[in-house]
Amino acid sequence: MPFQWDWKINVSGAVGTVLALGALGWNAVDWLRGAEPVLFPPQQVLLCRETQPLGHELVRIGAISAYANTAPSGYPATVLREWIVLDLGGRRLEQVAQHRVETSWRRIAEGGAPVPMPDCDPPAPGAPVQLVVAHKGVAAPFQVPGRGSVAHESLFYPHPVDCPAGAAACDPAANQMAWPAFLARAGAAGRIAVTLGADVAAGGAVARLAAPPCTILLDADAVEVLRRFNFYAFPCRPAAGGG
Repeated sequence: MPFQWDWKINVSGAVGTVLALGALGWNAVDWLRGAEPVLFPPQQVLLCRETQPLGHELVRIGAISAYANTAPSGYPATVLREWIVLDLGGRRLEQVAQHRVETSWRRIAEGGAPVPMPDCDPPAPGAPVQLVVAHKGVAAPFQVPGRGSVAHESLFYPHPVDCPAGAAACDPAANQMAWPAFLARAGAAGRIAVTLGADVAAGGAVARLAAPPCTILLDADAVEVLRRFNFYAFPCRPAAGGG
Protein backbone atom coordinates (compact mmCIF):
# COMPACT_ATOMS: atom_id res chain seq x y z
CA MET A 1 0.00 0.00 0.00
CA PRO A 2 2.83 2.48 0.59
CA PHE A 3 3.66 2.25 -3.13
CA GLN A 4 0.05 3.00 -4.04
CA TRP A 5 -0.04 5.89 -1.60
CA ASP A 6 3.10 7.40 -3.06
CA TRP A 7 1.69 7.04 -6.56
CA LYS A 8 -1.41 8.99 -5.62
CA ILE A 9 0.72 11.75 -4.13
CA ASN A 10 2.88 11.88 -7.23
CA VAL A 11 -0.14 12.05 -9.53
CA SER A 12 -1.64 14.87 -7.47
CA GLY A 13 1.66 16.66 -7.50
CA ALA A 14 1.95 16.26 -11.25
CA VAL A 15 -1.56 17.65 -11.79
CA GLY A 16 -0.77 20.58 -9.54
CA THR A 17 2.45 21.24 -11.43
CA VAL A 18 0.64 21.18 -14.78
CA LEU A 19 -2.00 23.59 -13.51
CA ALA A 20 0.66 25.90 -12.06
CA LEU A 21 2.61 25.84 -15.31
CA GLY A 22 -0.60 26.53 -17.24
CA ALA A 23 -1.36 29.52 -15.02
CA LEU A 24 2.16 30.80 -15.50
CA GLY A 25 1.76 30.35 -19.22
CA TRP A 26 -1.48 32.34 -19.31
CA ASN A 27 0.10 35.05 -17.16
CA ALA A 28 3.04 35.18 -19.55
CA VAL A 29 0.66 35.49 -22.49
CA ASP A 30 -1.20 38.32 -20.71
CA TRP A 31 2.10 40.03 -19.91
CA LEU A 32 3.22 39.82 -23.51
CA ARG A 33 -0.20 40.91 -24.74
CA GLY A 34 -0.42 43.92 -22.43
CA ALA A 35 -3.25 46.44 -22.59
CA GLU A 36 -5.86 46.09 -25.33
CA PRO A 37 -7.66 49.45 -25.59
CA VAL A 38 -10.67 49.88 -27.87
CA LEU A 39 -12.08 53.26 -28.93
CA PHE A 40 -15.67 53.47 -30.13
CA PRO A 41 -16.88 55.90 -32.81
CA PRO A 42 -18.89 58.88 -31.53
CA GLN A 43 -22.65 58.71 -31.87
CA GLN A 44 -22.85 62.49 -32.20
CA VAL A 45 -20.41 65.18 -33.26
CA LEU A 46 -20.81 68.82 -32.29
CA LEU A 47 -19.85 71.42 -34.90
CA CYS A 48 -19.76 75.01 -33.73
CA ARG A 49 -18.33 78.42 -34.52
CA GLU A 50 -15.83 80.13 -32.26
CA THR A 51 -14.90 83.79 -32.68
CA GLN A 52 -11.24 84.37 -31.87
CA PRO A 53 -10.01 87.54 -30.07
CA LEU A 54 -8.88 89.00 -33.40
CA GLY A 55 -12.29 88.35 -34.95
CA HIS A 56 -11.53 85.17 -36.90
CA GLU A 57 -14.44 82.71 -36.90
CA LEU A 58 -13.14 79.14 -36.71
CA VAL A 59 -14.70 75.68 -36.66
CA ARG A 60 -14.64 73.85 -33.32
CA ILE A 61 -15.53 70.18 -32.80
CA GLY A 62 -16.97 68.38 -29.77
CA ALA A 63 -17.47 64.65 -29.23
CA ILE A 64 -17.76 61.97 -26.57
CA SER A 65 -14.86 59.50 -26.49
CA ALA A 66 -15.71 56.05 -25.08
CA TYR A 67 -12.96 53.51 -24.36
CA ALA A 68 -12.81 49.92 -23.17
CA ASN A 69 -9.73 47.90 -22.23
CA THR A 70 -10.24 44.18 -22.82
CA ALA A 71 -6.96 43.19 -21.16
CA PRO A 72 -6.99 41.69 -17.65
CA SER A 73 -6.93 44.00 -14.64
CA GLY A 74 -3.42 45.19 -13.97
CA TYR A 75 -2.81 46.09 -17.63
CA PRO A 76 -3.94 49.71 -17.99
CA ALA A 77 -3.63 51.79 -21.14
CA THR A 78 -2.62 55.45 -20.83
CA VAL A 79 -4.27 57.84 -23.26
CA LEU A 80 -1.80 60.66 -23.88
CA ARG A 81 -3.71 62.76 -26.41
CA GLU A 82 -7.06 62.59 -28.20
CA TRP A 83 -7.70 63.84 -31.72
CA ILE A 84 -10.45 63.99 -34.30
CA VAL A 85 -10.20 64.27 -38.09
CA LEU A 86 -12.85 65.66 -40.43
CA ASP A 87 -12.69 65.01 -44.16
CA LEU A 88 -14.85 67.34 -46.25
CA GLY A 89 -14.54 66.10 -49.78
CA GLY A 90 -10.76 65.81 -49.60
CA ARG A 91 -10.16 68.80 -47.28
CA ARG A 92 -8.74 67.37 -44.05
CA LEU A 93 -9.06 69.06 -40.65
CA GLU A 94 -7.41 67.61 -37.53
CA GLN A 95 -8.14 68.89 -34.05
CA VAL A 96 -6.82 67.77 -30.65
CA ALA A 97 -8.76 67.59 -27.38
CA GLN A 98 -8.33 70.80 -25.41
CA HIS A 99 -10.96 70.75 -22.61
CA ARG A 100 -13.22 68.24 -20.92
CA VAL A 101 -16.71 69.70 -21.16
CA GLU A 102 -20.42 69.12 -20.74
CA THR A 103 -22.52 70.68 -23.47
CA SER A 104 -26.20 71.57 -23.54
CA TRP A 105 -28.40 74.10 -25.29
CA ARG A 106 -31.20 76.49 -24.35
CA ARG A 107 -33.64 78.86 -25.92
CA ILE A 108 -33.22 82.60 -25.45
CA ALA A 109 -36.25 84.81 -24.96
CA GLU A 110 -36.74 88.12 -26.74
CA GLY A 111 -35.29 90.01 -23.81
CA GLY A 112 -32.18 87.84 -23.73
CA ALA A 113 -33.06 85.68 -20.72
CA PRO A 114 -32.91 81.87 -21.08
CA VAL A 115 -36.28 80.13 -21.40
CA PRO A 116 -36.90 77.03 -19.21
CA MET A 117 -36.84 74.07 -21.56
CA PRO A 118 -37.98 70.63 -20.37
CA ASP A 119 -36.57 67.51 -21.99
CA CYS A 120 -37.83 66.72 -25.49
CA ASP A 121 -39.11 70.25 -26.04
CA PRO A 122 -37.33 71.60 -29.14
CA PRO A 123 -37.14 75.33 -29.73
CA ALA A 124 -39.95 76.96 -31.64
CA PRO A 125 -39.15 77.81 -35.27
CA GLY A 126 -37.18 81.05 -35.37
CA ALA A 127 -36.37 81.08 -31.65
CA PRO A 128 -32.71 81.96 -30.95
CA VAL A 129 -30.80 79.06 -29.43
CA GLN A 130 -27.63 79.20 -27.36
CA LEU A 131 -24.99 76.51 -26.91
CA VAL A 132 -23.89 76.10 -23.28
CA VAL A 133 -20.40 74.68 -22.74
CA ALA A 134 -19.44 73.90 -19.14
CA HIS A 135 -15.68 73.38 -18.79
CA LYS A 136 -14.72 70.49 -16.50
CA GLY A 137 -10.93 70.75 -16.83
CA VAL A 138 -8.11 70.45 -19.32
CA ALA A 139 -7.75 67.40 -21.55
CA ALA A 140 -4.97 65.75 -19.53
CA PRO A 141 -3.66 62.17 -20.00
CA PHE A 142 -5.69 59.46 -18.26
CA GLN A 143 -5.73 55.68 -17.80
CA VAL A 144 -8.20 53.07 -19.01
CA PRO A 145 -7.88 50.17 -16.53
CA GLY A 146 -7.85 46.55 -17.58
CA ARG A 147 -11.39 45.13 -17.77
CA GLY A 148 -12.59 48.72 -17.44
CA SER A 149 -14.04 51.57 -19.48
CA VAL A 150 -13.86 55.36 -19.58
CA ALA A 151 -16.02 57.96 -21.35
CA HIS A 152 -16.00 61.75 -21.41
CA GLU A 153 -16.94 64.69 -23.62
CA SER A 154 -14.19 66.89 -25.07
CA LEU A 155 -13.97 70.09 -27.04
CA PHE A 156 -11.25 69.92 -29.68
CA TYR A 157 -9.03 72.65 -31.09
CA PRO A 158 -7.26 72.97 -34.48
CA HIS A 159 -3.94 71.14 -34.29
CA PRO A 160 -0.98 73.22 -35.59
CA VAL A 161 0.92 71.43 -38.34
CA ASP A 162 4.58 70.83 -37.47
CA CYS A 163 6.23 72.08 -40.65
CA PRO A 164 9.86 71.11 -41.32
CA ALA A 165 12.27 74.00 -41.59
CA GLY A 166 12.32 75.42 -45.10
CA ALA A 167 9.14 73.61 -46.22
CA ALA A 168 7.50 76.40 -48.18
CA ALA A 169 4.51 74.26 -49.19
CA CYS A 170 3.63 73.41 -45.56
CA ASP A 171 1.01 75.55 -43.83
CA PRO A 172 1.12 75.51 -40.00
CA ALA A 173 -2.53 76.68 -39.95
CA ALA A 174 -3.80 74.03 -42.40
CA ASN A 175 -6.11 72.56 -39.73
CA GLN A 176 -7.89 75.88 -39.23
CA MET A 177 -10.89 76.70 -41.39
CA ALA A 178 -12.98 79.85 -41.32
CA TRP A 179 -16.63 79.24 -40.49
CA PRO A 180 -18.06 80.65 -43.77
CA ALA A 181 -15.62 78.54 -45.82
CA PHE A 182 -16.53 75.48 -43.74
CA LEU A 183 -20.25 75.98 -44.37
CA ALA A 184 -19.68 76.36 -48.09
CA ARG A 185 -17.45 73.28 -48.36
CA ALA A 186 -19.68 71.13 -46.12
CA GLY A 187 -22.75 72.09 -48.13
CA ALA A 188 -21.02 71.21 -51.39
CA ALA A 189 -19.71 67.87 -50.08
CA GLY A 190 -23.04 66.80 -48.53
CA ARG A 191 -21.22 64.68 -45.94
CA ILE A 192 -18.31 64.76 -43.52
CA ALA A 193 -16.21 61.69 -42.77
CA VAL A 194 -15.20 61.62 -39.09
CA THR A 195 -12.41 59.64 -37.43
CA LEU A 196 -11.94 59.85 -33.67
CA GLY A 197 -8.60 58.70 -32.32
CA ALA A 198 -6.00 58.82 -29.57
CA ASP A 199 -2.28 58.38 -28.96
CA VAL A 200 -2.08 55.55 -26.41
CA ALA A 201 0.87 54.31 -24.33
CA ALA A 202 0.79 50.62 -23.45
CA GLY A 203 3.55 48.09 -22.89
CA GLY A 204 6.29 50.69 -23.22
CA ALA A 205 5.23 51.86 -26.70
CA VAL A 206 2.99 54.63 -28.03
CA ALA A 207 0.46 53.70 -30.72
CA ARG A 208 -2.07 55.71 -32.71
CA LEU A 209 -5.49 54.24 -31.96
CA ALA A 210 -8.40 55.09 -34.27
CA ALA A 211 -12.10 54.31 -33.91
CA PRO A 212 -14.00 53.00 -36.94
CA PRO A 213 -14.96 56.02 -39.08
CA CYS A 214 -18.45 57.45 -39.11
CA THR A 215 -20.23 59.89 -41.42
CA ILE A 216 -22.24 63.08 -40.90
CA LEU A 217 -24.82 63.56 -43.66
CA LEU A 218 -25.60 67.15 -44.56
CA ASP A 219 -28.39 68.60 -46.65
CA ALA A 220 -29.31 72.21 -47.31
CA ASP A 221 -31.47 72.37 -44.17
CA ALA A 222 -28.62 71.12 -41.95
CA VAL A 223 -26.24 73.71 -43.37
CA GLU A 224 -28.87 76.40 -42.82
CA VAL A 225 -29.20 75.35 -39.16
CA LEU A 226 -25.44 75.75 -38.75
CA ARG A 227 -25.55 79.11 -40.50
CA ARG A 228 -28.42 80.33 -38.34
CA PHE A 229 -27.49 79.04 -34.89
CA ASN A 230 -23.69 78.60 -35.27
CA PHE A 231 -23.78 75.10 -33.79
CA TYR A 232 -25.44 71.71 -34.09
CA ALA A 233 -24.79 68.19 -32.75
CA PHE A 234 -25.14 65.84 -35.71
CA PRO A 235 -25.59 62.07 -35.54
CA CYS A 236 -22.52 60.30 -36.89
CA ARG A 237 -23.46 57.12 -38.74
CA PRO A 238 -21.18 54.10 -39.14
CA ALA A 239 -19.30 54.48 -42.41
CA ALA A 240 -20.68 51.21 -43.82
CA GLY A 241 -24.23 52.47 -43.38
CA GLY A 242 -23.62 56.11 -44.13
CA GLY A 243 -25.24 55.89 -47.55
